[in-house]
Amino acid sequence: MKSTDLVLAFLPAKPGVGASTIALNTSIMLSKLPDTRTLLADFDLSCGMIAFLLQTESPYSVTSAVENAHQMDEDIWQKLVSSFGAMDILPAGHMEPGYRVDAGQIHALLEFARRNYEAICVDLSGLMEKFSIEILNEAREIFLVCTPEVPSLHLAREKLRVLRGLNLESRVRVVLNRVHHRALIPVSEVEKLLQLPVYLTLPNDYLGVHEAVTSGRHVDTASELGKGFS
Repeated sequence: MKSTDLVLAFLPAKPGVGASTIALNTSIMLSKLPDTRTLLADFDLSCGMIAFLLQTESPYSVTSAVENAHQMDEDIWQKLVSSFGAMDILPAGHMEPGYRVDAGQIHALLEFARRNYEAICVDLSGLMEKFSIEILNEAREIFLVCTPEVPSLHLAREKLRVLRGLNLESRVRVVLNRVHHRALIPVSEVEKLLQLPVYLTLPNDYLGVHEAVTSGRHVDTASELGKGFS
């Protein structure tokens, strides 16, 4: 049975840097590719935003999936996921910052998802919980999202220190979000500070993101930010 290795983790340097918006819009773009069934799982159990951004409600969440991980089958799965266009979603559900997830549950859940999707995107809290570490170890690529501001870059460097300790640096792709044309901290300085190249810069588009959030849809694909997600 086929099993994809395209597991992408979105890790914010700090809360509020836009990692959930990036995870959501990247997942939608992936789902538009031919033969690319896509899952977006919101594992930010302290402040999950995906359901809010899409204005969707479900009685089930990633914790429901975790609790059924070892006996998961297609019938259970179809009851748990919600759909947005061609993409399936596992929302974070109600805030559960102390919820415990063991490594076996994460492994079983991702193994099931790998067999049923071509692309799996996981939105993380950035708190580096034990289950987040398990997901990061399963990911093919880790998108570390930060903004060109001192507190964000300081915490991005701290996250990188942890990721290097886990031998995951080779999987990290630095995404610099909300970049102005006249940024106070240029990309070259960010790269020097983090000791990694910036994989992608995304422009600051407050209005475009605001319009997307208030209408429960993705960012306009014709905008500069939308092109960045593409």
